[in-house]
Amino acid sequence: MAAVTGEITDPAYAGYACCYLITACHEVRDVARAGEWCAKLDEHCGSVGYYALQQVCRTEYAGVLVEQGDWERADHELLAAAEILAARRPGLVAGPLVRLGDLRRRQGRVSEAIELFGKGEGDAFAIVGLGEIALDQGDAEEARRAADRYLRQHDPDDRIGRFRGLELLVRALVQAARTDEAEGPLREMRETVATLREGTLVAAVLHAEAAVRLADGDVEAARQAAEDAVVKYERAGAAYGAAEARVLLDRIVRGPEDTDAARGRAITPRESDVLRLVAEGMGNAQVAARLHLSEHTVHRHIANIMTKLEVSTRAAAVAKAAELDLL
Repeated sequence: MAAVTGEITDPAYAGYACCYLITACHEVRDVARAGEWCAKLDEHCGSVGYYALQQVCRTEYAGVLVEQGDWERADHELLAAAEILAARRPGLVAGPLVRLGDLRRRQGRVSEAIELFGKGEGDAFAIVGLGEIALDQGDAEEARRAADRYLRQHDPDDRIGRFRGLELLVRALVQAARTDEAEGPLREMRETVATLREGTLVAAVLHAEAAVRLADGDVEAARQAAEDAVVKYERAGAAYGAAEARVLLDRIVRGPEDTDAARGRAITPRESDVLRLVAEGMGNAQVAARLHLSEHTVHRHIANIMTKLEVSTRAAAVAKAAELDLL
């Protein structure tokens, strides 16, 4: 507060105060509060004409935007941060590149994500990102190894630091049908948020709980946990987490066959046109030329298709579409 009201007269120290607070908010996934302080930092930098810290903090800001679902703006912030840091503070450029890798993974641009994660080798965020890709591709054992590697980098008392690795570990064990082993990391996640009633971390625990209970065959407990996860994600302003929890809830309520049918019905006619041409082996430029669209629009359609079909590659999208008779 002293920083943004002018009581701290040194612009660098005032900026650091804001930046550390934004980082702390992001660590505990307090998305709404982090967004508010990012706006305060912008205001502070504009009033005193001091923009250096903004370039470092905008990486954290972009992470907030990713969770809020504002991916276009997050993309812009990360590319800008990477360009400026590469020129002025190259030792810090891995930060925005790894975060950009996480965004690319969520967009289904897996090869780009892997390349970007490689630029931050050993970075904890990159380790989890590669584990998430392994999980998306059905390699539960590789995802489990990534989770273990991440957790070895964090002291057992670092509960917030360990949380992301525990999430990945629970998901990997569920996918591997080892739900009995998932109970331990799930219990640690619960203990981390034991004093909290709201927030993204609480939602994440409920999300993990729903996945474990579903794998155990306790459909009612899974449904309740998934419903509560959606509500708490939405209250926290975490749009991406809420969307993922809704997908799980849909699977619980409808069952796998009905869920596949629902995903198929969600594909729009234009997305079907794009999908058919992709199935013929066309690249984005060829699809754009055939349908008289921009390459950017084609890319967006393909990203939407992969999201709706819950796949991470173009080939997997075509295979799923064939399975659902969408071609």
